[in-house]
Amino acid sequence: MKVVIDVGGSYIRVVSSRDGKRFLNKDRFSSEKDFSTGIARIIASITRVCSGESPSQIVIGIPGTIDHDTQKPLVVPQLPSWNNRDIKGELFREYRSRISVVNDAELGALGEAIFGAGKEHRIVGYLAAGTGI
Repeated sequence: MKVVIDVGGSYIRVVSSRDGKRFLNKDRFSSEKDFSTGIARIIASITRVCSGESPSQIVIGIPGTIDHDTQKPLVVPQLPSWNNRDIKGELFREYRSRISVVNDAELGALGEAIFGAGKEHRIVGYLAAGTGI
């Protein structure tokens, strides 16, 4: 089971998939300003969308600057208590699966290029206009 999480300034969305192409279950809830509360709600949501099955891979998109070496968000403008927090470590301790923490716009661009409007094109441009704009 694979899980993709989109942490936004207003909402957090969590989806599961077996094949990486179709969603099985999805969840959405308000973003939590407090990191500890937010990560606890994400963990509970992962358990729900996976129907109790342990995820093999989790990808989480964060709206801010990500240190690609540590995969920690350096600055999350809408959620400052998430700055420099070990999201990958928190999720790994819970699930012991492959975890990737990436910028949410990069994740959106990749999805659009592979599965969306850009899938038939060699070069794709993407402009993200979210809560932070």
